[in-house]
Amino acid sequence: MYLVFALLSKIDIGDRHVLPLYPFVLLFVAGVWWTLARSSKTALALIILAIALHAVDSFRYAPDYLGYFTPFIAPDQSYKLLSDSNLDWGQGLLALHEYQSDHPDEKIFLSYFGSVDPAAYGLRVEPLAEGQRVAGATVIVSSTQLTGQMLENPMSYRWVLKYPEKAVLNHSLHVFAIPVAPVR
Repeated sequence: MYLVFALLSKIDIGDRHVLPLYPFVLLFVAGVWWTLARSSKTALALIILAIALHAVDSFRYAPDYLGYFTPFIAPDQSYKLLSDSNLDWGQGLLALHEYQSDHPDEKIFLSYFGSVDPAAYGLRVEPLAEGQRVAGATVIVSSTQLTGQMLENPMSYRWVLKYPEKAVLNHSLHVFAIPVAPVR
């Protein structure tokens, strides 16, 4: 009944509505696995292998599990599937600090989904306003800003997608090199 009400609700704030169902789903899945494991040694071996592979795979995101995706989703594509608090809480500022330390001569413009002043992390970045375009600089846009989900104009930062992506920091900050003569 809870799932039905959650699905029919007009309020949509993501997965939070169905979180109370998770323990019951996990118990159900554990019961199915237990039944399979007792009935066949092959099934038991496959279950153990699946759990081990998942554990090993999750370590590649450690300690930043918020942006975790399966190996089938490239980090530079994850924003197409999830954004907002499902992927991006503005958590990439430490990774950006490291990036800036490795690239001290780059002029960086930043648009990120977060409320902390980047200067508090020792970052020397210029804010990139909605719809603002720059040339001859590095532009870093967080996943949620790239989707435009929370912006007045959802297309505000899509212009950066015309340029090569240099990196994805902390699975949520997309780094683009914008040449001096920008593409229009």
